[in-house]
Amino acid sequence: MRSFANVIHTIKFIKAISISNIDTSHIILSLYVDDMNIIGDDIDDISVLKTKLVRQFEMKDLSYLQYFMGIEVTRSLRGYLISQLKILQIFLSWLDLLTIRL
Repeated sequence: MRSFANVIHTIKFIKAISISNIDTSHIILSLYVDDMNIIGDDIDDISVLKTKLVRQFEMKDLSYLQYFMGIEVTRSLRGYLISQLKILQIFLSWLDLLTIRL
């Protein structure tokens, strides 16, 4: 199997946070540890990219993004809402501060 960096380069992405401009569409591919997120404005181009990646790597499509690096992502008809409330609650519980009244 080839490295991730080599594969994304052959399908015209740059390294780090990978960005590709395919005709008039834009795709951003981010990889953090074992979580890959693909964000773009053309669902067909995203499907083509996912097909190319599946040929090279063992992957699962977990559908729409729900959490990434402690950030909760909620999808609605009006757009996306991002929140760090869950990670803040975890952090406060570690510090035993959830039940303190100010």
